[in-house]
Amino acid sequence: TQRERGDAHLWRIDADGHLVLVKHFGDVAYADWMLKDSWSPDGHQFILLSRDAKVAQLWRADGSPGPILDAFGVPFELIAWSPDGTRIAYSLY
Repeated sequence: TQRERGDAHLWRIDADGHLVLVKHFGDVAYADWMLKDSWSPDGHQFILLSRDAKVAQLWRADGSPGPILDAFGVPFELIAWSPDGTRIAYSLY
């Protein structure tokens, strides 16, 4: 079966309320990555989980990639930032 595809973009809103394109990720399957309430407390990073939740990728708000968190084949169940944004807590299925 063929999944729906489309261009993925990261946008920010500037002080004047205008949308500014930060990053164009290109053509991706809609279900390949998911954002799950995962912005850091300071708003400078976010976490995307792979569709099967077995890999988490950190991204900076400027669109540059950060480290990959690999659960070694076990899906992430919950993932959250510490209140000060210096750590990531997670549980696995």
